[in-house]
Amino acid sequence: NNGSNWSQTSIINKTVLSLAILGNNIFAGTSNIPSGSGGVLISTNNGLNWTLTSLYNIDVNTFAVKDTNIFAGTNYNGIYVTSNNGLNWTQTSLNSESIKCIAIHGDYIFAGTVNNGVYKSTNNGIIWTQTSMNNLSVWSLILSGNIIYAGTSDSGVYKSTNNGESWIKTSLNNNSISSLYYNESYIYAGTWYNGIYISTNEGENWTQSELYNLNAKALTSNGNNLFAGSYTNGVFYSSNNGTYWL
Repeated sequence: NNGSNWSQTSIINKTVLSLAILGNNIFAGTSNIPSGSGGVLISTNNGLNWTLTSLYNIDVNTFAVKDTNIFAGTNYNGIYVTSNNGLNWTQTSLNSESIKCIAIHGDYIFAGTVNNGVYKSTNNGIIWTQTSMNNLSVWSLILSGNIIYAGTSDSGVYKSTNNGESWIKTSLNNNSISSLYYNESYIYAGTWYNGIYISTNEGENWTQSELYNLNAKALTSNGNNLFAGSYTNGVFYSSNNGTYWL
């Protein structure tokens, strides 16, 4: 009911870093702290029960879904992929990076890494190529039409209009970006320390919303409601494109 009430699922003693949905299955990527507790869990009944898949004992930071494939980005071990709902996982050739985000555009798969920028693959992760952004930590990636936006750990938001061949630094250039979200003509950037910024002209200009001094870790929407998950202050929502928040 749009965040009015919440019920805790049966995952109660793990740090959940990422979530994905494929069909009727929900996947949860968890932290491997304490050691041996991490990996991917699956629920087939809306979170009532969870089962550990064969990808375990590892930090799973992010997911992306392409057709029947689920890509999982991990710390230090790159990207794994499953095509049978987590029964089996295969490590791709991007196997030694810490992956913070994955985005998919047609045949292109983009992966944001710690310290080594953005990689891309055009063959479901068999071969990966480092893009021209090769020396930054990229914590978030989104796609808006043919534009890719990359949120970096300390250099703001970049964008590419040619599948990562070149990148342009937007005017939001001095923030640590922890999340990005696109909804209709609005681009939202959640920062580590300064709340949420909004752009309506493809990142040329940004306006800070009233939700400032907040670590906005995650952004999503449901209908006309925009939601922001914070690091220490719970979940906020806005019904007017981020102008006011509750």
